[in-house]
Amino acid sequence: MKLQFDVKTILIVVFLGLFLTFAALWYFMGSPSQRKEIKKLKQEYEKVEAEKKQNQAEILRWKSTYDSLVKLDITLSKAVIELEKQLDDAIKNANYSKGELDKIKNKINETRKKIEDLKKNPINRENEDLLNSLKNKTKI
Repeated sequence: MKLQFDVKTILIVVFLGLFLTFAALWYFMGSPSQRKEIKKLKQEYEKVEAEKKQNQAEILRWKSTYDSLVKLDITLSKAVIELEKQLDDAIKNANYSKGELDKIKNKINETRKKIEDLKKNPINRENEDLLNSLKNKTKI
């Protein structure tokens, strides 16, 4: 088997070889402006990475602050609920005491009226009735 190469085939192979060579040089070597741009982008990338690390540290700090504030909020909410219960109990106690005080005031007013009535119209007891009254009041 004999390979025959004509001029057309040889030119196509040569152009293909040159094209691949220049494409590889362009891709791997690049122009000086591209190298500068790549350096600049690498530096910018490093700055962004450093800033990212700082931001992550800041996020962790804020997260821990948030978590501690959530715990404090829960604790204070429980305290508020307990204080509200105590307040309700105190209001109920105050209302009960007010009712009892009103009853006592009414009894005092009735007693004062009786005393005033007795001052104006004293009970006149005589003989047996007077003796029985004195005995009942002196019993201990």
